[in-house]
Amino acid sequence: MRTNLIKTVKVNTRGFAFMACILIQLIKRRHSFVEVGILLETRKFGKSTMLSAKNIASVLKTIAWLFWNINVSKRLIKTRYIASQASSIEGILKE
Repeated sequence: MRTNLIKTVKVNTRGFAFMACILIQLIKRRHSFVEVGILLETRKFGKSTMLSAKNIASVLKTIAWLFWNINVSKRLIKTRYIASQASSIEGILKE
């Protein structure tokens, strides 16, 4: 990803969902991407935190945040703008 594009998106997570958060917002803005594969090595020590309750909660929070910002908030802003324009027109027509 281009650094200048990544800097333009809001990232609300430090968990495993950070890349999806960035990618979804850029796709919504009609940017394209190419997936580049990497080789993962097996863990030599320690435990994965991927399936921890904290991480699952973080991922669900990120999904809800993305849904709200992409689908709901822009519609609310648009609806408010249309309503304000309609009330302005009504005021002009009454004069």
